[in-house]
Formats: sequence, C-alpha cells, structure tokens
Amino acid sequence: MNSMTGSYCNINVHLSEEAAEKVAEWVETNKKKYGIMNPAYSTNSVHCMINPPFGLTKKYIAFMEDITAFLTDVAAPDCCPFCGEPLEGSDDIRLVGTYGRMFHAHEHCFDEYAEQVTASESMAAKAPNNTLRGLLGAIIGALAGCIVWVLLYFIGYIAVIAAALASLGAAFMWGKFGGKNSKIKIVVIWAVTIVMIMLAMLTAYLIEVQLAINQLVSEGEEISGSAFEWLIILIKDDPELRTEVLIDTLISFVFIVVANVYMTINVLKTQKLESQTLIKY
Repeated sequence: MNSMTGSYCNINVHLSEEAAEKVAEWVETNKKKYGIMNPAYSTNSVHCMINPPFGLTKKYIAFMEDITAFLTDVAAPDCCPFCGEPLEGSDDIRLVGTYGRMFHAHEHCFDEYAEQVTASESMAAKAPNNTLRGLLGAIIGALAGCIVWVLLYFIGYIAVIAAALASLGAAFMWGKFGGKNSKIKIVVIWAVTIVMIMLAMLTAYLIEVQLAINQLVSEGEEISGSAFEWLIILIKDDPELRTEVLIDTLISFVFIVVANVYMTINVLKTQKLESQTLIKY
C-alpha cells in the first residue's frame, strides 16, 4: 500500500517464537538500509513502512526480495500463518483478510484469532484515558519544538522543524506518560502545540526587548516598565514591527497546522480497529 509518506509492507507468515525474534533482529539491523519505519512483529505477520529519503520503489522491491529470502530460511513454508500447520490437503482452507491484506489460512484458526482481537480491543476500550498524565507528557514533548523556535528566531529563521518537533514530541510523550490513544489525544496535542509555540514566540520577543532595555540602561538611559509593556507599546507604535510579528505568527501557525494534520492522520490510522477489517472472502 502506497502513501504520501511511504509504502506499507505486510507479510503473513507463521513464525515460531525463536524465528520471530530472528526476523525482528533482521529488520532492526536493516532499518537504515531500507528506510524502515514503525516495524511490528508477531508470530503470524511482519508489518512496517518503507520510507527512505530517496529511491522509494527500489528500496521497497529490495526489501521485499531480501526479507522473503530471509524468511525462506526461518519460516515454515505453505502453512497457516496462525497455527503453522500445512494448508495442503486441508478442507478447512479459507481466503481471509485483515487491514486489507488477503491470505489463505485455516478458517477455524482465523475465527479464533478474530475472537482474540475482539477481546483485546474490548480490554483496551475499558482502559483509563490518563488524560492529565498524557497532557503533562504532551507539554514536555512540545518543549523541544519551542526551544528550537526560540533558538532559530535569534539567528533569523522561522523553521518548519520547530512545529514538527513540537507536534511529534507531544504525540510521543503523550503515550510515554500513559495517555490513551484516543481522539482526546488529537485535541490535546493540537491545543498544546498551538499554545506553546505561541508562547515560544512571545518568549523570544520578550527576550529581545529585555536585551534592548538592558543595553539602553547600560548606556545611562532611564527605562521604566516591563519588557511586556514595552513590547505592547512597540507593536502599537511601530508598523514595521507589527507586520513582522504578524508574518511570524502566520508562518508559524501554518507550520503547526501542517505538522498537526500529519500527526492526526497517523493517530487516526492507529485507532482503526483491527476487528473491523477482519474479512472472510
């Protein structure tokens, strides 16, 4: 399956626990070589995304050829991906599918797998949201993007990397702090990243104004009022500064929206219930 961010690879194959560990080790070792992202393994499948910087098609083909050759040595051939028993000669063979993948398996094995998936999803749905812990994690994760924004501002740049780091960092730390992978996650990350990048902008402006005040004071000028008060005065009285602040805000907001849309799409993909994709053909 192709997407704007890469190609998804799904391989259905029966693996023993030992073989699954070997496959995981092979994939982890070759991550950089093929541009592998988000690998996931089980005893009946291997799933990942191929997203190399260049040559996506060539890397995808090379990966599929090489992992197929590797699996030939560690996987049981022509067998049910769930139980590992041979399919040939069985009258219980059924073409089935999950997440759009089609493969042959024993029908009773597929039914048992469907029951396990449904039970697992039911338990996950009952798990607590941990919204406050997730919020704390999102704030900490977004700090990276805020720090980058401030640093780049003082060397004359407004960069997309700051918004991307804020969004990705918030999403990552939400999960690390125990936040549930729900729609609340999307709302919180949008709110946190927008507010914190705007605060990062304000912080940068205040630092710049305070440095200017300090310079004037060191030269003998008498300055009254806080950096915030002077920033407001300058924005009101200086059309050029007002335009600069407006442009910085619009550019940063666009970058935040793009980064968060990408984050939202990825989160929604992971929220799709596998039980809704299980099909018998």
